[in-house]
Amino acid sequence: MINLLIGILATWRLTSLLHKEDGPFDVFALARDAAGVRFDEFSRPVSKSQIGKMLTCFWCTSMWAGLIVGRGSIVRALAYSAGAILVKELTGRPE
Repeated sequence: MINLLIGILATWRLTSLLHKEDGPFDVFALARDAAGVRFDEFSRPVSKSQIGKMLTCFWCTSMWAGLIVGRGSIVRALAYSAGAILVKELTGRPE
């Protein structure tokens, strides 16, 4: 059970970093910029590239982060992604 909780929290944190936070030394902002992600006048991420589009949606990004945290297991990725989405909704963090 503790492994599930750790996986969910790690997925939530990685998703938050990839999706919208700058990170240390702006490393995640630079990665999003390289992927073609820009922010509109309402601070919503938008992109025309496929990789950029994967980073503009919290739900989509959580699936990719879940795959990383779950070491490639689809079942773990789904569980971690769902948990990360629940954490985001319960904490009320805006997208």
